[in-house]
Amino acid sequence: MNPRRAFTLIELLTVIAIIAVLAAILFPVFSQARAKARQLSCLSNQHQLGMAARMYMTDNDGSLFHHHEEWVLDDGSTVQQLPQSIDSCAGGGFGNSHAEAPWLGALTPYLKSTQVAQCPEAPTGQSYLLNSIFTHKSCRYALEGVLGDFASEPLVAALPNPNLILFSERNAANTPDQDDYDTWVGEPALVEWLQYNRHSDGANYTYTDGHARWLRWSRARLDQFPDHVVRRPLEEPLP
Repeated sequence: MNPRRAFTLIELLTVIAIIAVLAAILFPVFSQARAKARQLSCLSNQHQLGMAARMYMTDNDGSLFHHHEEWVLDDGSTVQQLPQSIDSCAGGGFGNSHAEAPWLGALTPYLKSTQVAQCPEAPTGQSYLLNSIFTHKSCRYALEGVLGDFASEPLVAALPNPNLILFSERNAANTPDQDDYDTWVGEPALVEWLQYNRHSDGANYTYTDGHARWLRWSRARLDQFPDHVVRRPLEEPLP
């Protein structure tokens, strides 16, 4: 009976080297596949949020809920009744972007689970911010012609342009206590609030018609601000 021949040191080192090469090739592939799966899971979450918002609008005459129950004037003050004069609603404006009534509570009856508010790439805190132009009682916005003379309730379901972003991904580091964002602040502030590069140098966005899609910021920014036509022009696209 012949004794079993042991591996030589050279053979063992060769096997180890082959395994190392295969690992170097396969691990990035596995990592990319996992990241893609999380991106698709996030996209599914946002689609469900978009459909929940549409169902809410169907039940509420085309409007969304209000984060703030008073009208926000240009000087940042609030009043119970819509001002009769356009003078105090002529542009600019401050307003409070900290939500007093979290949007998730309003949409919960239309969701199977509130877990859809959590992106798998952002395991802590609520992952998505609501575009507050649709939920503030505010006289400072001219919303795609849907608002009346100078202010009224925005009928989101009646917007003629479906390429208006409703939900964006949240940068939890810079927005620890917010669940909405304001577009009037301009792009420099928005890129601090929004996590525009969470998934493969892009992010997922939910639109007012309920659909969701992945976009790079340089593309999304052209669509997402319904008031950018009456506000300052957007800056050059980010790299």
